[in-house]
Formats: sequence, C-alpha cells, structure tokens
Amino acid sequence: MQYKKDGYSVVAAILIVGFLFVVSSGIFQLVLTELNDNRGRENYLRASAGAEAALELALLWIKQNGYGYFDQIDTWANDRSILLSKTPLDLGGYKWNDVRISFRSDSKIQSYSGSLDPIGFDIIPLFFLDSGDSPENKATSLSLDAPDNLSWNLVSTNGGVSGQWPFTKGDTVSSKIVTSDGAFGFSDSESIESFLASDLRSTNYLILFNPDSSQDIEYRLFTSDDSEFFTKPRTEIISSAQVGKYKQNFRTVVDNTEYLNVLKYSIFSN
Repeated sequence: MQYKKDGYSVVAAILIVGFLFVVSSGIFQLVLTELNDNRGRENYLRASAGAEAALELALLWIKQNGYGYFDQIDTWANDRSILLSKTPLDLGGYKWNDVRISFRSDSKIQSYSGSLDPIGFDIIPLFFLDSGDSPENKATSLSLDAPDNLSWNLVSTNGGVSGQWPFTKGDTVSSKIVTSDGAFGFSDSESIESFLASDLRSTNYLILFNPDSSQDIEYRLFTSDDSEFFTKPRTEIISSAQVGKYKQNFRTVVDNTEYLNVLKYSIFSN
C-alpha cells in the first residue's frame, strides 16, 4: 500500500510558519520594549535636567530681586512653564514631550515658629518681594513670643533696637539712629511698629540669638495685619519638571541666615 505525503507537507509548513511568526513577534515585542525603555530613560533625564533648571531659575531671580523674593511657576496654568520647550512661551507649538517646569519659592509668611540651637542665630528679613516689587512691603505689626533669655535686635538701614524680652508692636523702646554725618542719635519713646514703619527704613531685619550654651530656645514671630508678610530665615524651593508622564521634583533649602550672617555683628545695645 502506498501513502500520499502531500498533506503532511502542508501541516509541517503551517507549523514552521507559525513558529517563525511567534518568534518574530517576540523579537518585535522585545525591540518595542527596549525602545520604550530608552525613551523613558531619556524623558527621565530630561525631567531631571528640567527640575534642576527650574531650581537655577528660582535662585537667579532670588539673587536679582533679594532674599524676600516670592514667585512661582505653575506646571499647567502658567505659560512660563514651557520656557525650555522648542517654542518657549508659545502654547500653540507645545508638544506632549516638551519639558514643562515649575517651582515655588516658599518664603513669604505671616507667622513663623522656629528653634535656635545653643549659641545659635536666626536672621529674618522683615519684608517680602513679589515679582517686580521693591522692598516697600514691610512687616511692621510684629509680635515675638519667646522666653526672656532670647536676645533680639532690630537692625535697619540707619539704626536699631535691641532687647531680651517678648515684644508686641506697641511696645515702647529706645532706639539708636545713625545720622547723616555718621554720628549716633537716640529716640527714647518710639514704638516697635513706628520704628519699622519709618520711611527712612526700607529694609528691616530681626536678629535672634540664643545665649544659652546648653539648651535650645523655641520662639514664634507673627504679624497682626493680614496684608503684611516677612521672609523665612530658611526658604524652601520646590522645583519640578515633567516630560510626558515622567516627572522629577527637587527640594532645596536656602538658608538666609547663612547668607546674611554678617548682620549678626550689627547689634545696637541699649
């Protein structure tokens, strides 16, 4: 008896083609996965570089405007967020894989609670700046809640006040004033609020000092006027960047006390 082998050849061919199709599909899937991984790593690195660029931009504007500068770029609501794209400031030309940056300089505040290390300082600018403003936004209605052993000094453009007790804006103090010829003058009955509000003083700073060599000191500084703000002794900057679905966030703390360190020698004693 003789058997026909044509049917077996067709089955074998189908099996071989199916096997090759499965292998090629697997290889194609591996190639796509590798391409997606490479694209993801690229976007991740671009997002990291964008977040660092947003941080540098925030630091540049702080340097140009002053320690009390306050500003922010929102990721989706602000046109400035596409500064690093190929068509900056043109939302019409924005693509999904362009870099969107954002940052927030968290410096403006109305109430601040801090802690001083033994023999430690905090230096607080008693004003704030928004984009385009000058240092005219002064905090004058200040109160300090602190132990009696906390030493403080209000240092201004042309004078200062010092003390070692909690104070409110209405407390009467004796201040020293530097006159136009470089000599010292005195004021025996001036409130803290009037001292800070004087037109002669555009930039005021509060210097806090813990004279205790063994214990921390807790304090709270706040304003009683809702329209007044001051700058934190340490400013937190949150910078971010997003490329497609990839996002990176950086947190940076700018220590204003460190940069203003020379002011701690500007102490006016009663």
